[in-house]
Amino acid sequence: GELRIDAGTFNYGSGNNTMNFTNTATPGSVLNMSGGTINFLGVVSFSSDVDVQFNMTGGNINVDVQATNNSASSTAAFSIGASTTVNWSGGVVTIIDPRATAGGGSFANATATNKIITGGKLRIGDGVSVTTGGTLSNTSGFGLSGVVWDLEIDNLTNISTSRMARTTGTVT
Repeated sequence: GELRIDAGTFNYGSGNNTMNFTNTATPGSVLNMSGGTINFLGVVSFSSDVDVQFNMTGGNINVDVQATNNSASSTAAFSIGASTTVNWSGGVVTIIDPRATAGGGSFANATATNKIITGGKLRIGDGVSVTTGGTLSNTSGFGLSGVVWDLEIDNLTNISTSRMARTTGTVT
């Protein structure tokens, strides 16, 4: 199926939910975003399949794994599989808070040829939230890996060292 956001606001989850875009039928799940705002309170996951698509030309996607409830998933807060079809030319994806416990990253976008990224921004932190993450270690904080066009770190670290941003792989 398709989730299309052109205007307005769509809210999903309470922090411990997962929005899975998978290929259970042909064509697979598609997110088409050209405007508006999506607030994913939990994890967003695009499975590794060419029929699963992430298309973003505008708008804002906010992901918070520590909303009312904390995400227990070890999957990155926003993950895009290696075979997922990506067309990202605008808009902003914001990862608001790190996980409450160690494990799992914040953003993972496996490199592949079927990803066209000519714009858009990945923002780590929203510049306002002071929610602490798990104890600072190699598996806590905001972990990043993959391909992005524009990376902005707008994160308050004066409250807690567990909100530090770190790369866990190549970020290009």
